[in-house]
Amino acid sequence: MALLQWRDSLRLGVPAVDADHQRLVYSLNRLHFLDVSGDDRPVIASAVEDVLDYTREHFRREEMLMRLAAYPGYKAHCRIHRDMVMRAAELKRRFRDDPSGFTVVTFYNLIADWLIPHVLEEDVKMKPWIEKLDEANAA
Repeated sequence: MALLQWRDSLRLGVPAVDADHQRLVYSLNRLHFLDVSGDDRPVIASAVEDVLDYTREHFRREEMLMRLAAYPGYKAHCRIHRDMVMRAAELKRRFRDDPSGFTVVTFYNLIADWLIPHVLEEDVKMKPWIEKLDEANAA
């Protein structure tokens, strides 16, 4: 499991979205460090919950911006978000039901392997629509 590194190529130039993406990278890497340092399950569970909660919060913010900007790809983009939340929530549910069968690597990789391509392939499409919104420039 390689740590995510924030880099300029991930920057959309939309402060609110970039700040969210940076926080997601930070939260995922924090989860990784907690796992490799051998923290106990309640601490890991809290970090998993933090990643999932912040992912949902970020998606709500992005979706609000897309709606305000009348982004034509809004519905398709939202479906992508919903699919990711369902997949991550299922892993979290498995962790709650059987902590011994859960690996942080699986959860981390699900989000990390999804996040970078999503930003570079999907989020970049909405940039021209949302970048002029006042709400998008408040970070």
